[in-house]
Amino acid sequence: MLFKMRNNAKYLSVTLAMVLTFVILMGGQAFAAPTNSIDVYVGTSFEGTITAADIIGDSSYQANVLYSTYNNKNELRYYLADGALLAGLLNDKLGITLTGTEVFTFNAGPSFNRVLSYSHLYASRYTYPCIGLPSSVGVRLAVQNTPPSTNCVSFDPKNNNNAIRLFFGQAGSNLDKNAPDMVSNITSIVIN
Repeated sequence: MLFKMRNNAKYLSVTLAMVLTFVILMGGQAFAAPTNSIDVYVGTSFEGTITAADIIGDSSYQANVLYSTYNNKNELRYYLADGALLAGLLNDKLGITLTGTEVFTFNAGPSFNRVLSYSHLYASRYTYPCIGLPSSVGVRLAVQNTPPSTNCVSFDPKNNNNAIRLFFGQAGSNLDKNAPDMVSNITSIVIN
């Protein structure tokens, strides 16, 4: 009986250790709450906050912008996103003018981030619809988007949680893996 109890305790401690390791490695990203504002820094200097209301009220705001993505599983997916252009928001709301040499760190959750250069984000970017020709698409902070779809004509309803997400097109072909860099639940942007 004592032997069985020791084995069960061993398995329980291994299971708890695995769960703790998962939480640490994911850095909270799997559990990040939807955000409705983003703090913006230039270096270490706090410049201000962009809110969901700022995005919706921006002159570059558009609904139903089609984005094509290619993910790590080599799957082509489509989204409809409602949002405003990143460069316009930074300039209009916070007076930050991009020079073309910046490096952006998009933070989401306690320890999840993506570091993307200006040249990567602002390369010639396109959406590759399943019907028609590719069209140019901008770098956008979206407050709503559809779940990913395998079809660029039929979409499920958009989420309505104002979780701010980064969207940008594909460079060069519909096989450009841009999906892993489309950060969800952005809490801050650091520009260097």
